[in-house]
Amino acid sequence: MKIITLLLLVSTGLCAGQFEINVMEIEPDFALKFNLYNDQQTQQTAVLDCQSFFQKFDIFDKYHQVTHENFLTISECYKIYENTVNCLEAGHVKCIDSSDIFNNKCSCD
Repeated sequence: MKIITLLLLVSTGLCAGQFEINVMEIEPDFALKFNLYNDQQTQQTAVLDCQSFFQKFDIFDKYHQVTHENFLTISECYKIYENTVNCLEAGHVKCIDSSDIFNNKCSCD
């Protein structure tokens, strides 16, 4: 039982995480699909898609593999978009937290 508990704690820690983005670019040929990344590091990136049939907020690892797939409503998509824009326009970074994608923090500190 102790081994199972330990494995659960370790695997949860590997999947959860925070990273900061400082760039939000519109995906070519889309009006409401955005690539989010940090131009100083390439460990993790995200895509906020408010335009496709299914709105999503996906987080990718450094190998461009999806680590977190999040389906959204249009209002949730707008909330993430608005918060990200506000942080970046204020000259800050935006903290992306895979365990709380709706966090309002600009910095992960």
